[in-house]
Amino acid sequence: MEDTLGKPNINFSCVDETDDTELLERYKNQRLERGFDDTETWNLDVTLAKFIVPRLKRFKELNNGYPGQFKAKEEWDKILDDMIEGFELYEDKWKINADQNLTNLDEYKRKRAVKLLGEYFYDLWW
Repeated sequence: MEDTLGKPNINFSCVDETDDTELLERYKNQRLERGFDDTETWNLDVTLAKFIVPRLKRFKELNNGYPGQFKAKEEWDKILDDMIEGFELYEDKWKINADQNLTNLDEYKRKRAVKLLGEYFYDLWW
């Protein structure tokens, strides 16, 4: 659904198409009041993945260094790429699960992305 505020990936909603104008107005007011609406909490994990991916991509573009435990920027870029790929797969988790197309490798990549985010959380700055 297109964001009624016209600000993609800032104030977005996870609501499916609906003709319930009262409900849509309530969600819009929630986004104006607090920056998000209740739909984002239904599947908070997916919401966070949708939020993380574009920011990780931009971080990688802007980043001009790497954490001290690595010997080269390429190592850090690989970690960032693994996080991006895993969270991109996570964004589609409901569609993938419904289609029964989730492979063991995809599941591994999703879990690895979550683990890497936790492991390198304090290194996400430039």
